[in-house]
Amino acid sequence: MQLKTIICILGMALLPLSAVRAQLLSQDEIYSREFIYGVNFNTNGGLIGGIMFKLSALRNTVKMRQYSTFGVEIVNVKHNKETRLNSFTGNSYIFNKVNYLYVIRPTYGRDIILFRKAPDEGVQVSAVVAVGASIGIEKPYHVLYQNIQDQSITSVPFDPDIHDPGQIVGAGNFLEGFQNASIVPGINAKLGFSFDFGAFKNSVTGFEAGFHYEAFTRKIELLQNPSSVAPISNRQFFSSVYLTIFFGTRK
Repeated sequence: MQLKTIICILGMALLPLSAVRAQLLSQDEIYSREFIYGVNFNTNGGLIGGIMFKLSALRNTVKMRQYSTFGVEIVNVKHNKETRLNSFTGNSYIFNKVNYLYVIRPTYGRDIILFRKAPDEGVQVSAVVAVGASIGIEKPYHVLYQNIQDQSITSVPFDPDIHDPGQIVGAGNFLEGFQNASIVPGINAKLGFSFDFGAFKNSVTGFEAGFHYEAFTRKIELLQNPSSVAPISNRQFFSSVYLTIFFGTRK
């Protein structure tokens, strides 16, 4: 009788533990691969900084919390003193801008899950770190310029030493100037946190926020004053705070 009582008591005691463990196992959303894409916003990129793609693969099969990541970002980097003006025709252009800077960033890194979400609810929080190369494309900025003699309008790379702001009609075509672009290599690194709000097991929705640092082999000439005026300071090193809204799938 005593033995049966002890068994019953142990059974009653272990039942809640087994239920909790079953719940934990069902909540442990383990996935081996993840692909996400999104839109990047950062303090060097204006309204929209660029786009990103990232593939993650499970690295640690014991703890199942660490993923290797392979990513690509394509962003537009702007000078922090860019000012948009309206020409005499009402069209806008960026005052004293001489070059665009587009950057392609292939990266390799780690995503480390700090808090895993429950199935179909909750938030998964991960630490994100990545480093990689920066392929800078320095492209001339074109403006529509009116000739005083014949009133003709042509698209030309802006040169503050030659072109009178009073004769600028507006900004040139975005596609112009790529044939004269320069490649400037560099490196970049980022550190942030990712928050996944995906409502379904195989879908990903969330955002990533953090700090990004980038260095090029030379200064990138984005803005330029006429030679008679004090030069504008252009940079070789860029730092920013970023926010990326992403979507994707996992399996």
